[in-house]
Amino acid sequence: MKHFTLGVAAILVAAAVSGAAAQDLTAAVPKPGPRVELGAGGAWYVGVSQDAPIAFADTRATVRVSRGWDLEGAINFRSFDQDLGGIYRIQARWRLPLRSSDGSLQTYLAFGGAGFILRWSHPAYDYEDHYTHEMHHVPAASGWNVDYPMYPTAAFGVQKVLGAHLAVRADLNVHFGVGDYGVSAVLLPTIGVSIPIGRYPSSRVR
Repeated sequence: MKHFTLGVAAILVAAAVSGAAAQDLTAAVPKPGPRVELGAGGAWYVGVSQDAPIAFADTRATVRVSRGWDLEGAINFRSFDQDLGGIYRIQARWRLPLRSSDGSLQTYLAFGGAGFILRWSHPAYDYEDHYTHEMHHVPAASGWNVDYPMYPTAAFGVQKVLGAHLAVRADLNVHFGVGDYGVSAVLLPTIGVSIPIGRYPSSRVR
């Protein structure tokens, strides 16, 4: 687990350093990106007491609100027996001035909150009362359990535009919580692709 986490962190830091090294301070500021981006990929939940990371699917939507800021929502989910559950987060993303001269490599920080989400269900079943021996029937049921986004989150990430309609992205998210033993944190590295609604500016495409 430690080697996996350190490896992801090293990739993110190396990408950020290479982006900063390629920055051209005399170049014109790249045009803003698309108003909306959709993304998908994989995520890994890494806790202190876990023997191995737990894999999740990752989906997200990003809306640009200004030249430097975005609003973003993401859901990481997987199946658990008959249920479907995971983590969602809502965050503000700040695009840092560390980027390549053509704007194709962008670094950013994000801050927000996360909560757990669960889609549960159970089939119909019968059971016998232990005291009266009367049979009872429980019908099939399903529903949702959704936490408030009460867990603070912070993230660092990079995105590389590969073409007018495709980019790759990697993030290292940290989720914080307060429990019986004080403040704890878990890591949630993600990697995936981004697809714009529209196209990326030509200045960002090699």
